[in-house]
Amino acid sequence: MVRENSDRRVLIRLSEFLHPYRSRILLGFLLLTLGVLVELAPGLVWLHIVDGVIEHRDLRPLLPLVGLLIALNFTEALISRARRLLIEPTAQGLVRDLRNAMLQKLARLPVAYFGEAQTGDLLSRVAADVDSIQEIVLNGTDSLLANALRLIGVVIIFVSLNPLLGLATITPIAVVGLMILSFNRQVQPLYREARKQLGALNARLSDTLTGIRVVKGFAREKDELKAFSTLNEAFVTTQLKAVRSRANLFPWVGFVASFCNVVMVGFGAWLIVQGRFTVGGLVAYRNYGRYFYGPIDNLAQINDMLQRATAAATRVFEILDAEETVTDRPDAVELPPIEGRLEFRAVDFDYGKAVAVRDIDFVAEPGQKVALIGPSGAGKSTLFALASRFYDPTEGAILIDGHDLRSVTQNSLRRQIVSVQQDTFLFAATVAENVRYGRPEATDEEVEDAIRAANAWEFVQRLPEGLQTLVGGRGVKLSGGQRQRLAIARAFLAGGRLILLDEATSAVEHESERLIYESLDRLLEGRTALIATHRLSTIRSADFILVLHRGRIVERGTHEALMKLNGRYAAMIAEAENSQSEREPLPAEIP
Repeated sequence: MVRENSDRRVLIRLSEFLHPYRSRILLGFLLLTLGVLVELAPGLVWLHIVDGVIEHRDLRPLLPLVGLLIALNFTEALISRARRLLIEPTAQGLVRDLRNAMLQKLARLPVAYFGEAQTGDLLSRVAADVDSIQEIVLNGTDSLLANALRLIGVVIIFVSLNPLLGLATITPIAVVGLMILSFNRQVQPLYREARKQLGALNARLSDTLTGIRVVKGFAREKDELKAFSTLNEAFVTTQLKAVRSRANLFPWVGFVASFCNVVMVGFGAWLIVQGRFTVGGLVAYRNYGRYFYGPIDNLAQINDMLQRATAAATRVFEILDAEETVTDRPDAVELPPIEGRLEFRAVDFDYGKAVAVRDIDFVAEPGQKVALIGPSGAGKSTLFALASRFYDPTEGAILIDGHDLRSVTQNSLRRQIVSVQQDTFLFAATVAENVRYGRPEATDEEVEDAIRAANAWEFVQRLPEGLQTLVGGRGVKLSGGQRQRLAIARAFLAGGRLILLDEATSAVEHESERLIYESLDRLLEGRTALIATHRLSTIRSADFILVLHRGRIVERGTHEALMKLNGRYAAMIAEAENSQSEREPLPAEIP
């Protein structure tokens, strides 16, 4: 009962997306009803041809009756065309609206959601699951209503022509209803599990293709194939269980329909011999048999389609119902142009039950550079995420120019923050489109200036199509250093007053590093910056340094002050200097 109520809620919610198309749907239903009436009318015409023309050998009504048959068939075709022109655009509109709603929702969900969800599974929900919903709206619902109307119409005609034969023909169909109820109980969990397994399968495939260079680099093709095959086999196993359930339903539904047909012909013939029925009536019964037995078989298949669509819709609404933990307050205001004063005021933050940072308290005045130093997991990336308001603090507050980040809109905040990350992401677009991403309205001249400022113009000119060169998915056609310089160009063009610089040269080739550092120095001029870097000269030149350990600030001050303190920072610097290399990262841990 709980599952039935859940399915009903899913279908009701799905109907809400059809509300904008209610006038088209109502008109489509009226046309469908009219179409079914026109479709069923020829059977009664045949009754008159057999009993009136053939039995009485009177040809006078034949021509009008034949003309009526042609007119009915022509009218049915016109109605069917009009109905398709109404229903199919409605189904396409529903798919468009669902996908738009899902992407809008995903864009509003916090970063933490994507840390737990698998990209391939999300793609499967937005693509395959929505397609399943389209199938039931386009084919299933239309067929369900049409077949239901046909059944109702045929039952009325059967009983009207001969009540006794009608009841004898219709009664065995009750068995089909019981069979469908049993079938639904079996396949509902199977279809849900199949959709879940398909999502996992797509997620694995997405990871493998995205990381294909790593897969090939470590010669793990066979291992990936084995893992994919295991998931694929589990999916097929579930599908085969559903196949067995369908095999236990559809043939027996067909058998019941055939049995009813035999009852109709046999009992109808007996009634004719007894003088209680006519040959024309039996011919009409046989004519309507295809509208009676066919829908019964179709309804079983439509029910199967409905169970699949319900399972898919459940996964769609899991996204649409996901909690938005970082939202704009109703009274949130647009953040005015900032000078760049950043304040963390007694900030605590937890990832679930895991402590991330505790009692973070500092102020970066406009134009100041703050270096964040500490081992992996110390909380540096968490501070960047908090400053961008990808998360809200568990305790405390973060302010820009005196504005609590929670009091301003997210868009107005992030438009004034520029982030250059360790893992550079470029879209499968042109060089110009990637650089212009933060400011779509920028002119070609501004794009070129930003690329020059990022020391990227020389290599961009050498590309086959220059600014219009497609860089491939995630910038795969470019080197790591080239990707990073385009990311810096994107930051230049965006022009935010607060820069978040997260290990921007940790994954680039040596020959690109000097060019990147030069461009970063230009980018940081006159801007407030939080910097996580292994470059000793950048750390030394920072206005002040925060040394993080296990989520807390354990030391703070300028390079000179921290060296005099002779604590954790001094030990890290001494070990790095002993390596005699500016590229040597600071040690991961100091006892």
